[in-house]
Amino acid sequence: MRGAKYAGFLAVLMAIMILGAIPAVAVRSEDTGAREGEEKDERVNDRVESDDSNDVRVARRPIKIVRGKFIGPITDEDGAENGRIFGLYTLYMTADGSTKGRFLARWKYNDIKGKAMGVMRNGELKGRWTELPQRPTLDAANDEPTDADENEVCIHYGTLMGKYELMDDGIVMRGSWEDSVSGETGYFKAEEYTPDEPPKGRFKGVWISVDTENETPDVRGKLYGIYIKNPNRPGGRFAGRWTLGDDEKGTIHGQYRGGNFKGVWRNVNGNVGGYLHGTYGEGTFSGRWFHRDGTPGGYLKGEYGLKNDADASVVATEDRPVVAEA
Repeated sequence: MRGAKYAGFLAVLMAIMILGAIPAVAVRSEDTGAREGEEKDERVNDRVESDDSNDVRVARRPIKIVRGKFIGPITDEDGAENGRIFGLYTLYMTADGSTKGRFLARWKYNDIKGKAMGVMRNGELKGRWTELPQRPTLDAANDEPTDADENEVCIHYGTLMGKYELMDDGIVMRGSWEDSVSGETGYFKAEEYTPDEPPKGRFKGVWISVDTENETPDVRGKLYGIYIKNPNRPGGRFAGRWTLGDDEKGTIHGQYRGGNFKGVWRNVNGNVGGYLHGTYGEGTFSGRWFHRDGTPGGYLKGEYGLKNDADASVVATEDRPVVAEA
């Protein structure tokens, strides 16, 4: 009897413990679910914040890239011009209005020839310039550097800083410079460099017979084509076609630089028929053409810088093949 009572007491006690544990488990489950929900919300918020930061990064990506050339004087502290800076720049513009980029230039001040480079950011620029090493003068007797060159071991270098502004017609740069070796200081100013010669255009003209004493020269044919300026050096090249009479047709090509041009003309079969040369300026050109053996053939003249066929006044209009632009 006593054992049965003890067993019954244990059963009641276990039931109470089990029934009391169920709410605790439920509470713990609810707490765990709440914490998991909060952690999930935090992860979502983190993703939202990450997306917002991505939007900021996207907004800072360049929406426009501006490239160009600049040139200008270098002066001493008193404003006397003693040098020149000439170079290239690249600017990246973003949607929020900020700009940043770099520049690279040639630096020439008195007898110092060097290079300059630096960074540009939101209207301000800073960089450094360094004198380029010069080749030593060799003694003609033993091919060794002279004593003067051995003593001149000082290479000039320094810093420069200033401001820049993008205008409608290009960039404007102003600032100061310092020679870290000699301590000399000064100023520089540079503006957008635009070559006088257009980068690409058309030309048209006429061939004229040798008899130029007549008041009305004998126009024997026409010439027309395109010219393209060299991207990294002065001058450029031209190519086109010529007609002479009704049957003979061929091509012309050559180079131009500093107001002068020269080239060759070929027959319809591609063989060289002769050469030509002349001068150009202010939208017109004139020159002479010769046969392959040097015999004078006549004169030529025309206009360049034309945008379309209707701009040519020296050539009568007629159907002609189109020269494809390079």
